Amino acid sequence: MHTKLIEAHRRLLSELLDLVLSADAIEAAAVGAQAFERRYGLRSKPAVIRFRVLDPSLRVRGLDDIGTPAEQFAALDLPVRRIFITENEINGLAFPAAEQSIVVFGLGYGLERLGAIPWLRDKTIFYWGDPSRESPAS
Repeated sequence: MHTKLIEAHRRLLSELLDLVLSADAIEAAAVGAQAFERRYGLRSKPAVIRFRVLDPSLRVRGLDDIGTPAEQFAALDLPVRRIFITENEINGLAFPAAEQSIVVFGLGYGLERLGAIPWLRDKTIFYWGDPSRESPAS
């Protein structure tokens, strides 16, 4: 089944799947359009963290602009002292080189994901974004 069909017809598919699947094949607590995949045991699109390595000596096999699933980013434990966080992609792309630093960008409302990453807790974090939001280090 094509993913575009699923995206366009989640409500109808939910009604049909609820009728034909056994109760033990459905996660009843998962409700709403955002929980469709979890409800029916499907794999969902992973949350991606995009960042740039600002220190040329710390590039990952020559890469300095990286997007990776949040779980993999959490496991990196990069040898950096400073983390710059900006919601805006243009700001992230415009950051200059900086020793022992990375910039994480384009998260928007996904910022809270960073607060759960243990290796970020002992870094100096600078947040450049909407002042009404708290820094993930708070």
